[in-house]
Amino acid sequence: MVNKMKIVALTKRYGRQTALSDVSFEMEQGCTALLGPNGAGKTTLITCIAGLVSASSGSVKFEGASPCHRKIGYLPQQFSFLPELTVLESLSYLGLLGGIRQKDLLAEVKDIIEQANLSMYIDARVKALSGGTLRRLGIAQALLGSPELLLLDEPTVGLDIEERGKLKAILARIKFEHRMLLSTHLVEDVVGLCDRILVLKEGTLCFDGTADELAAFANGHVCVSADESPTLRGGIASSSSFSTEMPEYRFVMPLATAECDVKPTLEEGYLALMHDIAV
Repeated sequence: MVNKMKIVALTKRYGRQTALSDVSFEMEQGCTALLGPNGAGKTTLITCIAGLVSASSGSVKFEGASPCHRKIGYLPQQFSFLPELTVLESLSYLGLLGGIRQKDLLAEVKDIIEQANLSMYIDARVKALSGGTLRRLGIAQALLGSPELLLLDEPTVGLDIEERGKLKAILARIKFEHRMLLSTHLVEDVVGLCDRILVLKEGTLCFDGTADELAAFANGHVCVSADESPTLRGGIASSSSFSTEMPEYRFVMPLATAECDVKPTLEEGYLALMHDIAV
């Protein structure tokens, strides 16, 4: 049983380029988001933890387990499998490769198919699955073998809003049974799902805390306007709402003023952090 995962001063270089720089954190139970823009180093960190890429320096430690007994489930950004196999055949084959005993295999695979809402696709071939259903198959294969740590790299990438909602519902159910690290560049993936947020910026861990703590970076810096004039004063546009009567634009402002009296959202706190706007 793994009690804790500990990342210590993890650094990864590719030639002269540094993808990760001195990243350190500990992870116990719950769902942790790894948030950051494309190119921030999220995939590099995930693959280092999974043991698929060797770090240049630093370490990944799993307390309570030897390296050969680490139970990790991994979903890469781009997941696909043998196109002619069915969902049941794919998971059965991967389960055998993962060391699940033959006598336990069918029951476990069927249970995971149910967890991933794939029951109606059990006999469908991989090549016939939609993008969202294929991602759910990716989640299912990551759950094989009852992993103690799930590494999910951009699980909602390329999905429409309905499929993203279905996938988040699955993750919300299973997060209580598995330690989960979910990487994403979409703030909406984090809302209501992750107990803790890590933010990577240019390979450096620049935030580790709760959603409320991240949103607080924009305290006193959010204003609402009927037009886009705040951009002339350096305002950064965040979520906006529109109606036939009155459009409403929200901005994160570089300077706190009397007009900045709006409670910030998580997205606005993230924008403030990424643009180095002081609290």
